Amino acid sequence: MSHAPAGELGPQHYRLMNFAVGIALLATLAPTWLTREFRDDLSLFSGIGLLGLSPEGKTPLRELGTFLFLMYIVLALGFLLTRPEKGAPVLMGATGFVATVIVLAHRPSGTFRVHTDWTGAPIVALGLWCIGTVVSIIALRAARAGAARKADTAS
Repeated sequence: MSHAPAGELGPQHYRLMNFAVGIALLATLAPTWLTREFRDDLSLFSGIGLLGLSPEGKTPLRELGTFLFLMYIVLALGFLLTRPEKGAPVLMGATGFVATVIVLAHRPSGTFRVHTDWTGAPIVALGLWCIGTVVSIIALRAARAGAARKADTAS
């Protein structure tokens, strides 16, 4: 286990940060992401509800929502399990951000009688994907700088 110089973050700090981002991304699936109002009937869809895996299987995003939210879960779990200094979380963060943007872009269309709106949860998810990606980029650069420092002291 390598120790970072005083005042510098070590690999375990970056891993803990990405672990926290992964937990936050999974927790972001719990609140309401989408509201749909038809006359006096209000339907609320959480991130998990948009998967379409409920017994009714009805989701406004259909198969695309199932695919994108399954990808979202796999990528968030990747943040929990991978080491940020390896570079994979950078790709996972960017992919998760794009998947969330695609979800937002494919908002179910409302009609004259049906009003559909996103809540703030997807925006929080976008911010978390950005934070995770930035932390992973910094961790990757720190790991490369540490390897270069180690190579310089060895020679």
